[in-house]
Amino acid sequence: MIRLMLAASVAAAITTAVPAEPEFRGAWVNIGSFRTAEDCDRLIANCVRAHLNVLWPIAYEYGYVYYRSDLLAMNPAIAEGYDPLGTLIRKAHAAGIQVHPWYANFISGPTDPKSDSLMARHPEWIVLDAAGRRPQGRASICPQRDDVRKLEADLMLEVARKYKVEGLHFDYIRYLGSQWCFCETCRQKFKQLTGLEPPMEPSAYAGNPLVEPGTAKVLAKFGDGVPAVLLNQLGKGTVVMLNWCPPRAAAGFADNVFGRALKYLEAVSRPRFVLRSATNATRYGYREHDIGVAWLKAHGLDGKDIPDEGIAGLPDDAFLLIPYVYLFNEQMAQDLADLIERGGNALVIDGPTPTINKLPDLQRAYGMKRAGAYFHDATTIVVPAEHPLVGPAGERTVSAELYEKWVQFRCDGITSLVRDVYHRARKLDADLRISAAVFVNPASARTNVGQDWPAWVKQSIIDVVAPMNYTSNTEQMCDRLRNCLAATTEPQRVFNGICAYVRGEDGKAKSRSTDLVLEQVARTRELGCKGLVFFDAGWMSDELYEALGKGPFSESVPPWYP
Repeated sequence: MIRLMLAASVAAAITTAVPAEPEFRGAWVNIGSFRTAEDCDRLIANCVRAHLNVLWPIAYEYGYVYYRSDLLAMNPAIAEGYDPLGTLIRKAHAAGIQVHPWYANFISGPTDPKSDSLMARHPEWIVLDAAGRRPQGRASICPQRDDVRKLEADLMLEVARKYKVEGLHFDYIRYLGSQWCFCETCRQKFKQLTGLEPPMEPSAYAGNPLVEPGTAKVLAKFGDGVPAVLLNQLGKGTVVMLNWCPPRAAAGFADNVFGRALKYLEAVSRPRFVLRSATNATRYGYREHDIGVAWLKAHGLDGKDIPDEGIAGLPDDAFLLIPYVYLFNEQMAQDLADLIERGGNALVIDGPTPTINKLPDLQRAYGMKRAGAYFHDATTIVVPAEHPLVGPAGERTVSAELYEKWVQFRCDGITSLVRDVYHRARKLDADLRISAAVFVNPASARTNVGQDWPAWVKQSIIDVVAPMNYTSNTEQMCDRLRNCLAATTEPQRVFNGICAYVRGEDGKAKSRSTDLVLEQVARTRELGCKGLVFFDAGWMSDELYEALGKGPFSESVPPWYP
């Protein structure tokens, strides 16, 4: 009996001594989770409970840092004398958790000349569109400037020199959008390399179009005949629609028509409103709404946000901007048609393709009968006759060859920073792991924001990429992850970024369902990923931390690296 008990205890000891397979279990950490020493203690306790083994804490954003730097000022929101990153590193290492400081590259801070922000000291670094305008709201600095890239690299390496860390993490390692940047540095560098001027159209055309005009007049069309710019008169009011997805505050033809439409629809003299649709946000969020607001501000105007139910109460002479609202319900459609009939004017960015087929009032308001098929990479717009909204008759063409040269030029500027940091980090510490948060669609990431992350993997200048796979639809998450895995020659370097929060109908963020997160963890593992990263630790609920530690992460394991 004693021998049996001894054998059983030895077997149990052997079983517990054999660790589970390594797995990268990480979380991005915003400053709210380590703003004080007490915040750090709570964060580390939660990570230990959930058996997380890596943290990516923010070290640099908006022109300020969260550590003791010789290059930039500490964010003024941090208590004097406190070192957030240093404190977190010390406490994380004591708990056996690795730290890879996270950098929001190229994102600038306030431009107030009285502040100590990066932008206040270097306004010449701010990106410009083709019309020479700065971004509205969130600004960014030009990735093509040598002095900008040097500072970005020096900041990342500074932390590795000053603190014991296991890695460095890129984020916002991209342009804000396809329309940025056309500053003098970008123009001169591109011309030196190619002998050509940059394309004034920042990208080819893509969108979800409405087709089959009813009462709407087609003022411009794409080369294949799909309507591009539409004008509809209904009662006393007017609707103008850009029937594709123009980029944020776009330059070129889209921006020209947008500005002309504001004049044509008397936006300056009318009460101005912007539809902030909760119905639409349930599927698409509010990002596109914010793009529309920024574009309006770029033309020197603003507008009051209204909810779906607010359309009915607008005055007869209202100007309403409807940016990227694809989902309407019956009441919204009726209220919109009634507003236009009473004398309201509306400017529409992209059409409501998922709902127009079943809503007669929406067809009446837009003057279009049905949705068309999604298209991309259209290069020609035809204006059949001169009109105040579209200018003179003729073709507006994006040169595919010139556009590709421009795309590659932008990608090369971003890639050069990744390469510089990677090689300098390796010389400093051969064990440092370099990672990056990247977009889930590699093709559009390359063309729209200059982020050619499959090339980084192929060139061996990145250890890990984490696609920001922030969707509550698990099947969509899996499809995106499969696409990312297939896009690279080394799929083992792709770690899945899973969102820990969701936005409600009021637009406010809250912790995501624990069951949903656990489901996405399981599906990520099924697809062969050995790395998961949650965005972000601050939105991980107590219930989720507990469930991870007792469920899929029930055993502590070291981080896995390819």
